[in-house]
Amino acid sequence: MTIPINPTGTWQTVAIFEVDDTASTLRALTIMAEPADIYRIVPSPDSPAGRRWFDVIVDFTVGERRAVRLTQALIASLEKSFKEGDIGAFRMVTGREWLEVAIAQLAMPLDFSEALTEPY
Repeated sequence: MTIPINPTGTWQTVAIFEVDDTASTLRALTIMAEPADIYRIVPSPDSPAGRRWFDVIVDFTVGERRAVRLTQALIASLEKSFKEGDIGAFRMVTGREWLEVAIAQLAMPLDFSEALTEPY
């Protein structure tokens, strides 16, 4: 049995993450959130009061495999920025489970670090 990764093949919110609102975090996110043809990082309308949530939105018209790989690379990059101190507090709100299922269904490696070095 498989679960549809993106049945419509269009733009989809694939993850929501939370960060602190320090100047260094917002600078790092501004760089990552530069308008791109196949993804967006935007403030989440679902963010509760006092929290800073962002949506990761990916364009699936590029193909499922490439969209999943891109999502994997974006999350890996955020986690790396957190570990290196470029962004303050960081936590995935939603999306990790979806990504793990998508990776398994597409028979892709689960190691997020590979996503930074392999083309998506």
